[in-house]
Amino acid sequence: MEILFIDESEVNKKSKNDCFILGGLSISEEKLILLEENLDSLKAEFRVKNFKEFRDTTKIKREEKLVITKKIVSILRDSNVLVTSIIFGDLGKDYWKNYSNAIYFILERFFLRLKKANKKGLVVCDSLSNKQEKLISTKIIRELKEIDVILKGDNKGTISTQVYPCLFFQDDNCSSILQVTDLICASLQQAVTEFKASNPNVTIKRNEHLLKELSPYLRLYWNLFEKGPFGIAGWGIKVWD
Repeated sequence: MEILFIDESEVNKKSKNDCFILGGLSISEEKLILLEENLDSLKAEFRVKNFKEFRDTTKIKREEKLVITKKIVSILRDSNVLVTSIIFGDLGKDYWKNYSNAIYFILERFFLRLKKANKKGLVVCDSLSNKQEKLISTKIIRELKEIDVILKGDNKGTISTQVYPCLFFQDDNCSSILQVTDLICASLQQAVTEFKASNPNVTIKRNEHLLKELSPYLRLYWNLFEKGPFGIAGWGIKVWD
């Protein structure tokens, strides 16, 4: 079995008008507990309670952040994790509907990989308010059970055949894996912000490969992103605008 951890970029929580980025980190159940323990040990080594403290550029120098990122990547690589993400434009008036659509995309890619490997999966999301969790769960669970995944005209079946049709919500203060997922989202957010500032008339779609060079942290995480038939685009990084 595989467990998928989903979190969003912290920037989006502060301003709903910012580009929305959601990331998913999946790991096999056999490596799950050891990964959490190794990440907890790393936090103890650097004397932090939450990895998200490393987003604070005023207290922690870039050099130290790069050192910790390299160590995180090494731990994640040893655990054979895979990262899937989506870059969504302004979620607009249908904010929570579009939020759910973004989650569905990551679940769809998770499902396709599990189906190919004949494995099952569970999903853990960063906690939201009770009302928001209910809105998202109601929509997503129905879709997992009722909507067939169609890929290039081929019906792959419903996601619930491989993924347990329930979203589990967890406070990321209690999960080092969710905290790391947040860091990966933050690195992608940084690259997207730089791209938009430097290329105001160019879409990120079909230019996903350029993001790697716009954040030193994303560059370190890059090889963890899932690859499809044509590389990272549409799988590890999906642009939906």
